[in-house]
Amino acid sequence: MIVSEHELSEIRGLIEKRSGILFDSSRERFFSSRVREHLEARKLAHGTDLLRLIKNSNVEYDTLLQRLLTQETSFFRYPAVFRHWRKRSCPSCI
Repeated sequence: MIVSEHELSEIRGLIEKRSGILFDSSRERFFSSRVREHLEARKLAHGTDLLRLIKNSNVEYDTLLQRLLTQETSFFRYPAVFRHWRKRSCPSCI
């Protein structure tokens, strides 16, 4: 499977435009690896094939978007944040 930087950029732009979710440069490696995983799972050879699919199918677009989103939904996902909040908001509770 082959995905050029230009194709990745187009895919990213399409997702950002439709969803409002931004994948900045700090997430570039994550983004490209997830797109490649999606290509492999769908048995697509080129990024252009994926672009065509996500432009023409809401189901395909949604499937890719789900692969790109973090699946962790735990409320206490970042324990250090809650420890800090607890210290500041209720020092006597510690």
